[in-house]
Amino acid sequence: MHMHSRADVVDTVSRLFQALDSHDWHTIEGLTVDIVDVGYPSKEAGPARMSRNDLVSELKRFLPGFSATHHLVGGCVVDLIGDDGARARVDVCVTHVIDTLTPPSWTIGVQYDIRLLRVVDRWVIQGTTSRTLYEEGNRALQAEARKRAA
Repeated sequence: MHMHSRADVVDTVSRLFQALDSHDWHTIEGLTVDIVDVGYPSKEAGPARMSRNDLVSELKRFLPGFSATHHLVGGCVVDLIGDDGARARVDVCVTHVIDTLTPPSWTIGVQYDIRLLRVVDRWVIQGTTSRTLYEEGNRALQAEARKRAA
């Protein structure tokens, strides 16, 4: 099956965000290149070039500390670049919950810019940058999640 279409790029992006919420590290590994450029809102040091293994290790030290996270993916605008590149711009509302805290949630609205590469029959993620548009709720969840995941 050849994955040339914009729909295939949207599918890859959707799988990434669902895998983050379900802590499906194997899927995340399969959706990324060996060395990925990563920038996301809760990444304290800002964007970094890191190995796929380091990325997954970092996610494991953060996401499991929440009672739940929910990445609600809105519009995804895809531009195909040449024969094997793509760019997806995605609006995501990310809700983080720790049900023992008051208030129990922290929500951020984020615009992601994701670069993808077509490798044989699938799209993989080369890099992401993000811009936070708003946040509301209890920002202390971020530090508490790191403690709980440790």
